[in-house]
Amino acid sequence: MKKLKEYQVYDEQFKQMIYLLVGNAEEAQKYIMKIEGTSEIPNNVKQMFLESEGMCIHCNGRIIIWMLEFTPSADSISILVHEILHGLSYRASRCHTSSSLTHDNIYWIEMLVRRFLEQVMTKK
Repeated sequence: MKKLKEYQVYDEQFKQMIYLLVGNAEEAQKYIMKIEGTSEIPNNVKQMFLESEGMCIHCNGRIIIWMLEFTPSADSISILVHEILHGLSYRASRCHTSSSLTHDNIYWIEMLVRRFLEQVMTKK
């Protein structure tokens, strides 16, 4: 079993860390339980881990994106962008801002995609 890889990007505007976890779903669930301070993942979330290759979770004020794997491919990049868009929705509701594609939000999405890709594609 491959070790769970963790990547982080700091959102300067909203002063929060955004996390990307890549790897085994069980390890990602353990990581999330630790952050949540709980010993159990809800059954509906467990099911989502089983049925998807990626997901975005809003956890104790943090945005955590999980991907089963990342390869330098159109599939992986599109999953990452998809999950970042979910993160935009979480951020908007938490910070009482718009989740529409304003210029600020477009730049936020681009910043996260670029910074995560820089990390994921250079670290082994």
